[in-house]
Amino acid sequence: MAVFLYNKERHEMDVNELDNFEEVRNNLQMIEEMLNRNKVFAWDRFDKIDRRVLDGKRFNLEIYDKNGSVVSARGYGKRP
Repeated sequence: MAVFLYNKERHEMDVNELDNFEEVRNNLQMIEEMLNRNKVFAWDRFDKIDRRVLDGKRFNLEIYDKNGSVVSARGYGKRP
């Protein structure tokens, strides 16, 4: 997974340029492992609602990569 942080002047900034690179890299690796473990990228276009639920949990997820691709999922009272 390649991760870039937004920079207005250059429109992207490599995480290698950060002062706390190791900490950022470790955190991003943990996030990537969590996303892969839960197969989040397979959730793309998940959109389900349980209309019988009157007081439930709702979620909305959008993940963008540096190429502009997006994984989008949402639900209310349902989960992937």
